Amino acid sequence: MSLFFEQIAMHARIQFLRHLRSPAIWWLALSAPIGARFLVPEDAASYSILTVNQATLVLDSGVIGLQLGVIIAVLFSPLAYIFLRAGPTKRTAWQAENVTPARRSALALGHWIADTAALWILMFALAGAGIMLAYFRLPASEVNPLNIIFALTIIAAPALAVIAGLRTIFSMRPLLRKAGGDVLFAILWLGFISLSAAFFLLYGKSGSPIYDVFGFAAPLAGSTDILIEVITILGPPTTDGMIEIDAIAGVSDRGFLVSRLFWVCVSALLVFLSGLIFKPRRMRFNFTQTQSSKAPVEFTSQKVIAAKPNASASLPQLQSEWAQILRPIWFAALLLVVAIAGAILPFRGMVGPAIALLLIFPLTLHGARWRGAEMSRLADLAPNSATAQFTKRIVASVLLAFALCLPALARMLVQEELSQFTDVMAIGIGLPLIAIGLGHVTRGPVAGRLILLILWYGYLNLG
Repeated sequence: MSLFFEQIAMHARIQFLRHLRSPAIWWLALSAPIGARFLVPEDAASYSILTVNQATLVLDSGVIGLQLGVIIAVLFSPLAYIFLRAGPTKRTAWQAENVTPARRSALALGHWIADTAALWILMFALAGAGIMLAYFRLPASEVNPLNIIFALTIIAAPALAVIAGLRTIFSMRPLLRKAGGDVLFAILWLGFISLSAAFFLLYGKSGSPIYDVFGFAAPLAGSTDILIEVITILGPPTTDGMIEIDAIAGVSDRGFLVSRLFWVCVSALLVFLSGLIFKPRRMRFNFTQTQSSKAPVEFTSQKVIAAKPNASASLPQLQSEWAQILRPIWFAALLLVVAIAGAILPFRGMVGPAIALLLIFPLTLHGARWRGAEMSRLADLAPNSATAQFTKRIVASVLLAFALCLPALARMLVQEELSQFTDVMAIGIGLPLIAIGLGHVTRGPVAGRLILLILWYGYLNLG
């Protein structure tokens, strides 16, 4: 048993040091004061962060901590997942991990502990920024740093542990290590939010806080005697006055505290069990037969002049981009069928969401395809500059997405139904720009894929 805990400590230390050695975590921590300024808006702000029954919360130290904790748990959890999946620990020495004699459960628990600790560093950085901001939002005599830290930590810390646990569990199975895990996370994230909101809207204080995974509904229900009907996170400014709540009473409720400990323990247990279902990556070996050329070898002393890009070569370059996106061939056929259906079926609610969903995965992957360390060096050898290659990638993606919307657009023009023209623009232009742009900036498909999946779910419900 002692060897098992030693293995956990070893893997946790290695993973945590990888986080600390990366500048990403420190840049995010330094940006906390900037983010906190917008997460605790002034009274005259043009937006609201957290409202109850369309009323703004009266600020005090507990409310500031509760507000920041809810934002971290609900809205920042996808960003935390992206940080873990696409951050400094996205590349692992899996060839060594596949054959390591250490227990898989110890490796999984070590990674989960380190990832959770890294996310908690960012959480405490935001808590410190919230304390500093409280002196500008409240009278100095009313600022209680301990209340801010307590309310924020009790809500956000278990939620971040759950996010780190999901990331670790997904890394144990081949189907969940890439796009499959991102899709499942988007489903679970929306499901956790819906479960919390629906349960407490139906049962109020009588509901068990165990069902509130992200911990944003239970403390609000326990902090006031008013029946909570509507909870709005990040919305327009309210005109229905102010509501006073006892945030500390809500987060210090015994049932709520037990529920937060429960989800931390559940995360640890699931991570431990995920080590039992670990499946290593499969090593692939490609053997090619080479034939030696019998032609005579010739040498020359003439200079080799690099070929310059020709303007007439734009079409072949675009065709090359499309060939990389439209693979395999059955996927191109599926896209064609869905696009043709736009000439008959409604765009919003049917064809539009189908086209968007089919494009999210290949475009986000294509945006990051040439951004890896090895592929970037290869791309630098091309006669086109990096900016020109990125521009070609954008143009090819926009043309492809817009072409898929053309049958639906033609039907709209014939039937004079231009109310959904913005949908065509969003899918034909906005989606490729986000997918390729985020893939290029983050050097990976995770950020664009997850953000676009969440936007796609909202668009699907809009239809």
